[in-house]
Amino acid sequence: KMKEKRNRRWGLKLLSLLCAFLFWLGVVNVADPIMTVTVEVPVEIENAEILTENNLTYEIASKRTATVSYEVKTTNAHRIRPSDFRAYADMTELWSVSGAIPIKVETLNHAEYLVSSPTSRTSVIKIKTEPLQRKPFEIEVRTAGTLEDGHELGEVTITPKWLYVEGPESLIGGIGSVGVEIDMEGASADLEGTARPQYYDANGNKIQLSERIVSDCEEVTYHVPVLKVKSLTLDFQVSGEAAS
Repeated sequence: KMKEKRNRRWGLKLLSLLCAFLFWLGVVNVADPIMTVTVEVPVEIENAEILTENNLTYEIASKRTATVSYEVKTTNAHRIRPSDFRAYADMTELWSVSGAIPIKVETLNHAEYLVSSPTSRTSVIKIKTEPLQRKPFEIEVRTAGTLEDGHELGEVTITPKWLYVEGPESLIGGIGSVGVEIDMEGASADLEGTARPQYYDANGNKIQLSERIVSDCEEVTYHVPVLKVKSLTLDFQVSGEAAS
């Protein structure tokens, strides 16, 4: 009987400790509850060179960020920043039919403060593919302004004479011509310098290149001879007789 009482006493003590622990845990959770937080994280595209190798280019056709959700205790919430997470989509996992790539999330910093692994509420990012085109253009020279009286323009030389642009086929098709503009106003001597290529549509209007188009020429070097002109009076001496 004494042994039974002793065992019962130990059982009551263990039960009391368990209850105390559960009570403490409840107090801690009430005082420092777990909260769910969402942040927007830019989605990085990995292995995009796979498309380039297949003569394709792409543009993102959906939201460029992922909504990342994570759980953290209230007292640690201020420690977490959107930059602590990385969202990425691997081009090798592209679903060609729908143009969608699954989004994955990893924790870069402060993982020890998270209660569970972060997840992306945005499941996929969608892209639109298009043929990649590389096209040459001859660089035209366009002069503006009037030379000083008594001067005229010689043959202009530029380097390079051609450039290449590369980008989505639909955007390259919007380029009609390429040229450099040289201001000749009041010039009386040869001009030398550099100019940035200008791009024009089919109607000759200036256009701004899209960031998706790459050119292999940033500057054109030019040399413009300016020739001095002198007006002379021609004195004709006529000999012989005209036919009847």
